Amino acid sequence: MENTSIHYQAFVIGFGKAGKNLAALPGTQSWRVARAEQSARMYGGTCINIACIPAKLLVHSSGPGVPYAEAIAEKNRLTAFPRQRKLAAVTASSQVTVYTAQGRPFSWRPIRC
Repeated sequence: MENTSIHYQAFVIGFGKAGKNLAALPGTQSWRVARAEQSARMYGGTCINIACIPAKLLVHSSGPGVPYAEAIAEKNRLTAFPRQRKLAAVTASSQVTVYTAQGRPFSWRPIRC
């Protein structure tokens, strides 16, 4: 079996706002950028998937007589759209590769541009 390597100029861990901003500039400079997110359900980051938006949706859609499962289903339906939109925006660039995997820093070296 042949061992193939792909070389990137930048590797961004996480799919939230900071990761988006960190990956945007190298992508416009013709750098090959890799992005890792540990779960496909977290594309778009914490705010979209488990914090700001879902919390507000649950407060708005829950209430007396509303089953918990129904409120959760509505939250899941409404958070799926921005998650997919964020993924599509990132993968539209041929310079950016998204990996659904857990990333971790292994060493830091300055990059000469």
